[in-house]
Amino acid sequence: MRRFIIVCVLVAGIAQGAAAAPTKVTFDVEDLGSFAVQLLDSTPLHRDNFLYYVQNGLYDGAIINRSDSTNRVIQGGGFCLADDPSYLLTYVPVNGTVDYEGDLGGSNVPYALGMARSSDPDSGTNQWYINMADNSDGFDHDFDTGEEGYTVFGHVVSGFDVVDAIYAQTVWNAGMFFSADGTTENGNFVNLPLMDTFDNTGPLEQTDFVVLTSAAVTPEPATLALVAVGGLALLRRRR
Repeated sequence: MRRFIIVCVLVAGIAQGAAAAPTKVTFDVEDLGSFAVQLLDSTPLHRDNFLYYVQNGLYDGAIINRSDSTNRVIQGGGFCLADDPSYLLTYVPVNGTVDYEGDLGGSNVPYALGMARSSDPDSGTNQWYINMADNSDGFDHDFDTGEEGYTVFGHVVSGFDVVDAIYAQTVWNAGMFFSADGTTENGNFVNLPLMDTFDNTGPLEQTDFVVLTSAAVTPEPATLALVAVGGLALLRRRR
């Protein structure tokens, strides 16, 4: 009976911990490894918007379409590999816009995760960026307050070396050389990072992009619950 009570307490504790734990999303990057970002509960609109794309598989096969040493960011989420390789890329479907929450989130410090947008503070959709330097304060880099600021809604918590490796890839101005679904996207591809497989001697191929092969919430609360239930079942059998 005592063991049964202990296991029940553990199950309750695991369930409570899973509910209270901050949400973490892990990205697997083709040939480079994986990195994880922890989302902020203080920016619920951005957290839930990001999770919509993750949980619906819309970031699986997405590329990093920008590595900008001037603005000191890497950016992704807007484009993914096309089913038809002749197009190379297609668009990640947009699920509406998300309102500005910059006053609720964190600061644009190194490895902070922020929402890309146009000049309209409420125009963020599917594209996000990771700060590769301190962009929180400065004449040219004041992402926290300039033009209403950019919302930070998470930060990298593991795989920093993978994020650094993405930023270290050779950057190409490919805006005039290919299109997504036949539509030229010059502004999105002028700072395009490509893997070492591309040497500018042949046509660009899908294997040349920095590809996020998968994105998933980790750990899954359901997985924790199954572990607890499995332990309870094992205890009952031993009794």
